[in-house]
Amino acid sequence: EPVEFNDQYGVYQVVEDSPVELESVLDLLTEELYKKKVPPMLEALVARLRSETEFSADDAAISRLVERLEGGRTLTEAERDDALYRYRGGRFTAGEFVDYAADSKVNLGSDPAERVSWFATKAIVPRILLLAGAGATDIANEAEIASRSKQREESRLLVEMRRAAVADVLVEEGEARQFYE
Repeated sequence: EPVEFNDQYGVYQVVEDSPVELESVLDLLTEELYKKKVPPMLEALVARLRSETEFSADDAAISRLVERLEGGRTLTEAERDDALYRYRGGRFTAGEFVDYAADSKVNLGSDPAERVSWFATKAIVPRILLLAGAGATDIANEAEIASRSKQREESRLLVEMRRAAVADVLVEEGEARQFYE
């Protein structure tokens, strides 16, 4: 019978059965349990926030985005400003959608209707609702969350600064050989 392991299915044969110390598999078990428990909790939270934040999707604007992507066109500034989603206190535009997809390395070009729907459902809508919910509850100002957020922002900035600083660094084969020897 197929068994899921590390997000893949396979058929395994037990060759040897021996006891394993809990400590040696605790991290793996914790990760697997986390994967099973978190998605339903997030879905419930997103559903609650959807009703609390007066969230709405503009189906016509989403269709226009799909048409542009199917045509392989770059969005104009006016098209980028097209509001796909509205919620109490804000909106999420086509430009933000495309930029977030690019930042997340999601290719919207292959079957745009399917990809836009998938990305909206799995990433954009939960992101909008969680951020709107955080803003409504002022959770972003809680000391621990604000501190972690600042640390992450500083870490991202340092990564980008390092990347920019070493972008033009090339190592020639001769240099590598000299260093190796």
